[in-house]
Amino acid sequence: MGAVKQKVNEGSSLADALGEHPKVLSALYVNMIAPAKSSGALDVVLVRLADLTESQAQLRNKISARCSIRHQVVVGIASSASCSWW
Repeated sequence: MGAVKQKVNEGSSLADALGEHPKVLSALYVNMIAPAKSSGALDVVLVRLADLTESQAQLRNKISARCSIRHQVVVGIASSASCSWW
C-alpha cells in the first residue's frame, strides 16, 4: 500500500496506482474504482468490493473444508478396505 500511496501523492490516479499491482487486485477492482471516484461513489464501491472479497474468501474456505472432509472420508474408506483385504 505504500507504493500506491506514493504514486497517488506523485499525481497518479488511484486506479492507475492500483493497476500497477495486478497480482494483488484484479482488473475488475481497478476498473470499478476509476468511474466510482469520478462519480463520487468511491466509498460505496469500496465497501461493495470489500464485501465481494469477503464472500469470495468465505466460499473458498467452505470449498476447501469440504474437500478436506471428502479426502478424510476417502482415506478412511481406503484404509478400512486395505485392512479387511489382508
